[in-house]
Amino acid sequence: MTMAMLAMAFAFTSCGDDDDDDIPGGGSSSANTVRRVYIFDNGNEYLNRQYKLTIGSETKVLKLNELKKETSAPKSVETKAGSKLDEAKEKGTIDVYSYDIPATMHGDAHFNSDFSIKDGVELPETTDILIAAFIGVGDEQYLSASGNVFFMPGLMKEKVKDYINQRNAATFGSCVVK
Repeated sequence: MTMAMLAMAFAFTSCGDDDDDDIPGGGSSSANTVRRVYIFDNGNEYLNRQYKLTIGSETKVLKLNELKKETSAPKSVETKAGSKLDEAKEKGTIDVYSYDIPATMHGDAHFNSDFSIKDGVELPETTDILIAAFIGVGDEQYLSASGNVFFMPGLMKEKVKDYINQRNAATFGSCVVK
């Protein structure tokens, strides 16, 4: 619980940059701004895996099967994800999905998981749970990322529901999207 609280304290950062530097030859850097969500997923077939992105007063449910599959996330996002993501990669294949935040969405951004156990499945004795998402704002070369990774390898089946419920209540990223 203490670790989760500490992780949340560091997750509250500003996404993006107030800097609209002029580009030589005209224009501004904001024309190349990327506003994107990155989700890392280990394909756990026992879980319904989706996320809720709220920016301002708008909420969008992000279902993995509706998102763009990427070959990788930008280096800055992977670096921010850190050792927990590296640990998850050592345990198996990790897919990366993205969602481009519409230009019309501005304001305080909050990102939460919305996981549940699939109806009618029998959980194995242990399973690996990965819940990881980041909001990235910046240019193609470097994104300022806000988010978190929760990875629990070998979670006993009687603890899965409690673990998911605790993480669903946590905010992954909290920032301002301009």
